[in-house]
Amino acid sequence: MSKKIKTLENTNTEMDKYYKLKSEYEEQFKTRLTTLKKSESSIEKKQTNFKNFIPKCIFCKVAGGTTFDKTDDGLVAICNSTKKVHMKIELEKYEDIRVIVKEIEQTLNEICTAIILLKTDKLFRFNKDDKDTFIALFNKLRDTYATSNMRYSALSSKLKSILTNSKNTKLIESLNNQIDAEITQLKTAYDMSPHTQKTFDDLSIFQKNIQDLSDKLRKTEYEYTYVRSIDKNSTGIKNNMGEQINVLVNDVYTLNQLIIPTN
Repeated sequence: MSKKIKTLENTNTEMDKYYKLKSEYEEQFKTRLTTLKKSESSIEKKQTNFKNFIPKCIFCKVAGGTTFDKTDDGLVAICNSTKKVHMKIELEKYEDIRVIVKEIEQTLNEICTAIILLKTDKLFRFNKDDKDTFIALFNKLRDTYATSNMRYSALSSKLKSILTNSKNTKLIESLNNQIDAEITQLKTAYDMSPHTQKTFDDLSIFQKNIQDLSDKLRKTEYEYTYVRSIDKNSTGIKNNMGEQINVLVNDVYTLNQLIIPTN
C-alpha cells in the first residue's frame, strides 16, 4: 500500500502510475477480444469464451483480476483474489482552481452586499455609541475583500492561461480531423466490400483506430473534469459564511496545474 501523499508532485506521479497500470490491466481484455475476433469460432462461442475469461491481477499476477476504484478519499487498486490493497492515493487535500475561483466570486459578492447593508444601517440607524462597532465591522469587511480579491485575481489569471492553452486547442482540432478521416475510410470500405463476417472483422481496425482517437480526444476535452464533495467538518477553503468546502479530484483527465494543495 502506498504511503499517504503529502505533496502535489508526488500525487501526480502516483496518479500517472495508477492509471498506467489500469490501462495495462484493461489491455488484457482488448488482447483477448482481438484474439477471439480472429478465430474461426462461431459468434456464440466467441461470446462464451470472452465471458469466461479470467484476467490476472496486474500487481501480483493472481487469477481474478484487479479492481481500480474511486472512493470518497481518493483512488484504490485492490486484488480481486487476495483482497490486498496494492495502491491507495489520497486526494482529499487538493482542490480544483475553477471551484475555488467560483467560491471566491461568491464571497466577494457577499462582502459587497454586507458593505452596502452596513452603510445603509449607518445612514438610517447610526448613533454615536455604534461608531466604534461600525468602523470595526467596515474595516473587517474591507480587509477580507482585499485579501479575497487578491487571491481571486491570481487564480483567475492562472486559470485563464491553462484553459486558453493554444497547444490543447490545436490537439483537439487535429484529433477531430483524424476521427473524421477514419470514419470516412470506414464508410467507404464498408460500401465497397461484400457484407460478410470476414469483412466486418477486417473493418474492425477502423473501429479500433476511431476508438483510440476518441479516447485521446476525451482525455483532452474532459481533462478538467472534477467531482466535488462538500464536508463542513473537513479542512478546505472557507467562505465568509463559515462553511468548509472540500473538493476531491475524481478523474484521470485532469491537468496537474488545475489542482493545488489546500491551506
